[in-house]
Amino acid sequence: MSVQRKKMDPAQSWITMGWLSGVFCTVLGLILCVGHIRTITEDPFHSPTLKELKIRLRENPKDEALKVKIRDLDLSLRAGYFEQVTRMNLGIWMLLGGVPVLIFSCRKVLAIRRQPPVPSGEYEPESPHRERATSRRAVAAMATLMAVGLWGITSCGVSPLPRSEKQIDEALATGQPVVVEISAADYLKSWPRFLGPLGNNSSPVANPPARWETSTGSNVLWRIPSPSSGFNSPIAWGGQVFFSGGSAAKREVFSIDLKSGKLMWRSAVSAPPMPGPATKKEIPESTGYAPCTTATDGRHVFAIFANGELAAFNLDGSSAWAKNLGIPDNPYGHASSLTTWKDRLIVQFDQGEPDQGKSRLLSIEGGTGTVIYEKTRKFGSSWASPLVFESGGKPRVCLLSIPHAVTYDLETGEELWRAECLNGEVTPSPIFSSGTVFVASPTDKLLAIRPDGTGDVTKTHIQWSAEDNVPDVTSPAANDELIFTISTSGQLTCFDLKDGKKQWEHDFETEFHASPAIAAGRIYLFSQKGRAIVLEAGRQFKEIFQTQMDDSFHASPAFVGDNVILRGLTNIWCLGSGIPSSVGTAKPAGKP
Repeated sequence: MSVQRKKMDPAQSWITMGWLSGVFCTVLGLILCVGHIRTITEDPFHSPTLKELKIRLRENPKDEALKVKIRDLDLSLRAGYFEQVTRMNLGIWMLLGGVPVLIFSCRKVLAIRRQPPVPSGEYEPESPHRERATSRRAVAAMATLMAVGLWGITSCGVSPLPRSEKQIDEALATGQPVVVEISAADYLKSWPRFLGPLGNNSSPVANPPARWETSTGSNVLWRIPSPSSGFNSPIAWGGQVFFSGGSAAKREVFSIDLKSGKLMWRSAVSAPPMPGPATKKEIPESTGYAPCTTATDGRHVFAIFANGELAAFNLDGSSAWAKNLGIPDNPYGHASSLTTWKDRLIVQFDQGEPDQGKSRLLSIEGGTGTVIYEKTRKFGSSWASPLVFESGGKPRVCLLSIPHAVTYDLETGEELWRAECLNGEVTPSPIFSSGTVFVASPTDKLLAIRPDGTGDVTKTHIQWSAEDNVPDVTSPAANDELIFTISTSGQLTCFDLKDGKKQWEHDFETEFHASPAIAAGRIYLFSQKGRAIVLEAGRQFKEIFQTQMDDSFHASPAFVGDNVILRGLTNIWCLGSGIPSSVGTAKPAGKP
């Protein structure tokens, strides 16, 4: 007796494959949708734990164990982010692979169902029209489900997950950022701000040449044409030289390679306009748009301009942030340079009259531009720059404006002390040396102030004052024993640091706007008419070298390693021992 085998439906295997691929795609699509929605509701980069740790670090900035916890959590968040991205990408590729299998299986079923039915006594087939309708509905339903799934993955709101390393850094910077402190050695061997690393126009480690010759190029490593106008002085960090320039049309920051003189980058400032109706104020030609020296915290370079634009750039030239403080109400233009402390940018924004309350002291988070505090100052216009120093183990900042020198707690902005000692138009900046603040009241007095007082210290903490040849524009320079000043008319004077007694004076009979600077036991002077002078920084006048340079100097020099960096009205110069460079646009002096 033979057993008759039941004939298999040829479409059955494709139907099974279609159902399997359909279930696979549906489940995978739902998983991806849920994962996407979770990234919206559970942002991994705004961790409450991370925020709390950063707040604790702000209160205890020297807690090394806390820094380690923050770094570990930071790395964990980054690892989790990339793991999540990998899973999402893998899931999408698997889904895109499953959908074609589903579509192909459905098409095969339809093709088989279109064949004429074969009569058989074993079963009564359904109507071909009904089969086709059922298949179409199944395919349409599955396609609709897949479309909804894919739409949910790609369009259910904008994911907060960052898409670049920069966005990751910004996300993880929520709250107080992790402060990676620059080492003291790195800071001292650089020139990170106006007046240098010590805030006294001197470098404790630089060893620049005492002589050079522009006609032969001896000890002139390179010079390049100045790419933009500006009276600000150069600063240097990590093999880069920074300065700013600008006009009414464009404000820029420049970076030059210290070794070669090659222009590494130039970045234009793009600050938002001030809210409210636009106001036009004249920017005086005597100061121009870029009189203020830039500053760096080792991670960013900061610049402020006479029209109130304030900007930060990363060291590769990319923009970090920019804002507009408004055009200052200042008859000679804004000229106060910037300074930094750890990760903070310090801005002295004095303007107007004392009773107007327009002047401000700002402490700004360097990486984000967030204002940490903003203190109103009841002082008028000033052209001096803020001085950051440490006293009693605490960071301080001293600001000058008629009639007071005022010192604030740098961390909180709270006023600590003030001394009534200033007259005239305050342009020379204060300096700090041997535990003392030195202040020049233009063409009036040079004063030494002990910084450990509170309240009004006018009658209690002024150690000494001197009245000979007090500068009206330039700032003093000091080492551990002596302080030097030079007037606009060219009178260089040496005072004892401890008692203010005059040691000697010398008239160079030429005009100076560049402040004197000290390196390797020598004083360096650069005049408005290009005269360069080197002297011993000692208790007796002794000239070492003098030459005439083909430029005009209003900006003060910067010292890094064996180099002197100069900004003239015509050229940017690098003096130092070695072979002159011809890389890029740099040219040895004497070969313009």
